[in-house]
Amino acid sequence: MKLLHFVSFVSVLLPLAAAAAPVYEENFDKELRPGVFSHNKQKLEIFTAPKGEKILGRLGTGKLNLHLDKLPPHQLVQISFDLNFSGSWDGTSSNFGPDIWTCGQKGGPVLIETSFNNCHKIFSDNIWQNFPDNYRAAQVSRLMRSQTGAKFYLVDAQVEDLLHRGGTGALDHNHLGCTWNWSLCTDARYRLSFHFRHQKDSLDFEFDNRYDEPINGQWWGLDKIKVEVLPEIAPLSGSEQSRLFTELLGDDAFRALVARDALSIHPELVRTLLDKHFAPARELDLNRLLNDLEKPGESRVQAAKILREAGPSQLQPLEDLRRLYAVSRPELAAQLDSLLADWRRLPEPRWTPRQLWRLADLARISACAESVRLAQELDGRAALLLALEAKP
Repeated sequence: MKLLHFVSFVSVLLPLAAAAAPVYEENFDKELRPGVFSHNKQKLEIFTAPKGEKILGRLGTGKLNLHLDKLPPHQLVQISFDLNFSGSWDGTSSNFGPDIWTCGQKGGPVLIETSFNNCHKIFSDNIWQNFPDNYRAAQVSRLMRSQTGAKFYLVDAQVEDLLHRGGTGALDHNHLGCTWNWSLCTDARYRLSFHFRHQKDSLDFEFDNRYDEPINGQWWGLDKIKVEVLPEIAPLSGSEQSRLFTELLGDDAFRALVARDALSIHPELVRTLLDKHFAPARELDLNRLLNDLEKPGESRVQAAKILREAGPSQLQPLEDLRRLYAVSRPELAAQLDSLLADWRRLPEPRWTPRQLWRLADLARISACAESVRLAQELDGRAALLLALEAKP
């Protein structure tokens, strides 16, 4: 990624942080402060990299917890840090990954759940990652299918519409000077920053990852971490809301990540925005639908439109009903099967899967009213789109 992109990515955060008060800052150039960091599977140490950089590392599988006490009164927390990855991080690979990394307030929504790829420098068939977007299992399975029962191959010509190339968003590469297996699969450094609502006088923040590989194969580490608190949450003007919503859905994934962060601390606004664009799903009257299907000349396309208004959450009950009637009422079961096929062929106006996933993430992170239902509804819409586009 060009430095110009990175600078613009960070600069969007600065207005939010203007009134922030630092409560913790660490560059890990000295001994670890006791009682701040803990790990559930290994002893923590400051790692001196081959190029002399000191970081909190080499961290393997397990959870790293940051604990802070005696915070001043506040409404918002901002946390920023450099994130280092070394070794064979496999991104979205179905053979060797996916290698997923997460962080978030303990007991709160996960702020990011994504994959990183270091192997793009040495392999031609292992080059994709999710960052700066979040990980979705459907994303990966949509793009790959089994050919031999053991190996997976990319089959989608528009893969970059859903994933990002390895190293996308990295501040730099080989910053630490680490190597893996005497190859060019070295290290990458990313700079991240997040805001979240918080009012307690103590904070527990977790960093976690999901992969199964020893530290000599791959590891991660932290550097330049800073925690700040803000006494109040500044409202967003109408023009700011419009700009952030546009950037959330735009082609620049870095600005989309920043926009999601800025919007997520306003749950009432998130709910209003989502309700504006996505009417709440209506509960489907299955008995009425069946009666209409049995009427002469009833249009399945019209019934499919009714289903679309009801939302993807109604797909499973209808599938169950079709299986129930497969023996006792085969003609009706056949009509239901055709109805489901028509429903899946209906175009989803305006939205792409990536946009729907970002909106679902925004709902979950903001924890707005009915956020779980909203997120599931949006994920369901994205799944329908992927099913429509899937190749035989």
